[in-house]
Amino acid sequence: MRRIMRRIITALALVGAGACGGDSSPKASDYAGVPMVRNVDGYLDDIRIGRSDGGNDGPTFGAMGADAGKATTPGPHDSGQERDGSESSRSDAGPVDSSGFDAAVEPSMMADASAAADADAEVTTCDGGLCWCDLSGWWAVRHDVTLTLPKQEIGGTTFVAESVTTATLWELHRYDYNGTVIKVQKKGCGSDIYPKAVSPAYNEAYSSGVPQSVFDDLDLQDGVDIPLAAKDALPDKDFNTPKEAALVGIELDDPLNDEWPMTREDVPEDAWVDVDGDGVPGLTVWSADPNCPATDRGPAEDTICFTPIELEMDSTAVRRRASCVSVASRVVTHLEGKIEACGRLTGKVLNDKTEGRVYSCIQVADSKWNEPQSCTAADWANDDANKPCTVEQKDFLDQQDQSQKSEGTFVMVRLADISVSTVDCDEVRSALP
Repeated sequence: MRRIMRRIITALALVGAGACGGDSSPKASDYAGVPMVRNVDGYLDDIRIGRSDGGNDGPTFGAMGADAGKATTPGPHDSGQERDGSESSRSDAGPVDSSGFDAAVEPSMMADASAAADADAEVTTCDGGLCWCDLSGWWAVRHDVTLTLPKQEIGGTTFVAESVTTATLWELHRYDYNGTVIKVQKKGCGSDIYPKAVSPAYNEAYSSGVPQSVFDDLDLQDGVDIPLAAKDALPDKDFNTPKEAALVGIELDDPLNDEWPMTREDVPEDAWVDVDGDGVPGLTVWSADPNCPATDRGPAEDTICFTPIELEMDSTAVRRRASCVSVASRVVTHLEGKIEACGRLTGKVLNDKTEGRVYSCIQVADSKWNEPQSCTAADWANDDANKPCTVEQKDFLDQQDQSQKSEGTFVMVRLADISVSTVDCDEVRSALP
């Protein structure tokens, strides 16, 4: 029974943890959805970046050649009139070795690239050389994931019903693409719901996660480089990424290949990272507001209780619960998808591995089992009102079977040019609600 409770708690914690100043720099919303197609020579085709307020004081890039730049398809910030391209200093776009092109690229590729734009964005045509999608910029990312926790029984009694949670998770990515490799920076932007596990034996459920406001304050982290030859940066081409280990609350010399610590005690103190700045190493997972009366309960799925951290001696009765749990995690994933257009990528999210460790937690007094609890820095620091978990209680959470099954899909849309200085999570969630 204790092993089953630990499995539930850790699975919820790992899924729950799953990441503009006042200056005059342009914001992402000023250039939302604008695609960019780059000529092999490095020249940009004639694209006028328009602002969302209807103005067009953004930069205008010169055409590739004397005959390039005739674009009549209106975008959201374009009146639809024909625009003449200016003559470039070069019109003989030949192949460039570093881009991955050779001289035999099909002409149809040029048409594909020139039509490669988000459905809501401006379309242009490349006429004097081979083109590819310039994927540099800020990207909104939405993952639609399904987590399945298996049914758990002891002696014919179901302690945990099979639980299927479908949730949307958001991320913000910054891509810097040179025609050979994409340099990646990224951060999480939260989820729409907290996952839930139901216990028929206790007639209650457990739900926890990380508030969106916590992710909003996190910094970008370096991601794994994505190799992509320019000849493959075209619509209908594959967009696949290497396996990547996303670390939260912990540092490893080799995030992807290092052995994961067997227990919380095996994590060196200086390897823990306080990613959310609340004064406690790890990322704090908050419990959902409880609806956990001692008696006269409704359906188990509607009876949200705090996480059990201690059972009565020689009994399955819950003795102690926790409102806040600080965790470290490693989630290894990769993407298998397609370039639908220069401003839109879609496909599958494949979860290769999920691992976690527990640093600490806060006990909830018996009298407050049915009262909402916050998990701020002040809450962690207030030892008088919020008793820290004992070593035994932390070990109870940490010593678990971490098996779980998850699958999902992703969609990415380009929010802004790489020159835009600031993009925030609100813009991500608004772009892909």
